[in-house]
Amino acid sequence: MAASKTTTDVKRRKKVGLFIFLLFIPVLTYGQKLEYAVHLNSGIFHYGGKSATRSSDIFYYDATLQAPNFTLNPYGKKAGFSYGLALQGQNCFSNNILAGLEIGYENLKSQVQITNAYLPYSSFRSPLPNASGKTTLTNQYLTVHPVVGKRISLNKFILNLTVGPEAGLCLKSTEQGDAITQQGGHYTTHLELNQPPIDIRVRANAQLTYKRTGLLVGYSYGLTNYFETPAGTKPTSGIYTRYLRLGISYQIRKT
Repeated sequence: MAASKTTTDVKRRKKVGLFIFLLFIPVLTYGQKLEYAVHLNSGIFHYGGKSATRSSDIFYYDATLQAPNFTLNPYGKKAGFSYGLALQGQNCFSNNILAGLEIGYENLKSQVQITNAYLPYSSFRSPLPNASGKTTLTNQYLTVHPVVGKRISLNKFILNLTVGPEAGLCLKSTEQGDAITQQGGHYTTHLELNQPPIDIRVRANAQLTYKRTGLLVGYSYGLTNYFETPAGTKPTSGIYTRYLRLGISYQIRKT
């Protein structure tokens, strides 16, 4: 099992490397015309959609079963601490039209409140909450974001307004929960989840720059459904990523 997982990880890394190389071909081709900037951001990440939730339950197993505890629905509407780092290359044409590409890394966290903890095969369900805690879902992505937009000059400031699709290649997804029941039981979860390999989003950005330093805000609206729909049926519910970015930028090269 361990050898199989290692082989899968190596194949994924090779695919990621090839993916990045292919995307940088147009950047290298037009490199002499591009502006380059580094972006550092944090913000509010959570899940939206009918099946995203603010509260859920931890299911735990007897120690003799040797099965991992898990959260019934870890896709929380509450935000956790998230951050990202990106490199952007873009060209500003003579009519102030912008076109470029951003490649980055994101560590995004959402949270869900835990209100119950019980055996998954038990017929007993507490009428009132009997546990207190939270589960944090952490997703790591490699992101690719081609943009088009408009540059507006505001005296000494420059305002860039851009929009475009965004693809987040999921590198790792980890659920970590912790809850204590009214009876004194302490239950935790820690496991890796299988997520959609690519999260497709629509993203809009605004960046205000003075000389080389700027402030940026962006919003990503996920289109990939994280809700597992049974085969042969139409999805009636949905779980989608939502991320409001706030950050700073620094131009390492200006045209």
